[in-house]
Amino acid sequence: MRLFLVFFAMLCLTLQAQEFKTMGTKPSLIKGNNFYVSTRVKVQEVRFKNQYGLEVVGKLFTSKNMQEGKKYPALVTSYGSC
Repeated sequence: MRLFLVFFAMLCLTLQAQEFKTMGTKPSLIKGNNFYVSTRVKVQEVRFKNQYGLEVVGKLFTSKNMQEGKKYPALVTSYGSC
């Protein structure tokens, strides 16, 4: 059983490394840059004050072919306790 788990873990790591290779980008785990972003997506850093006056920092991901003035659906997620 132990040998199977070791083999399975090695297989998963190999497949993950191959996936990053095919994406054309190598993640940097040291800098936290391990999120794949499509070449069709524009990434912007956004900052605003929340209702308590604390600055909230995040990333806004939008399609590069969005038309200005047109409304689009959005998905908002948060991470952390603040």
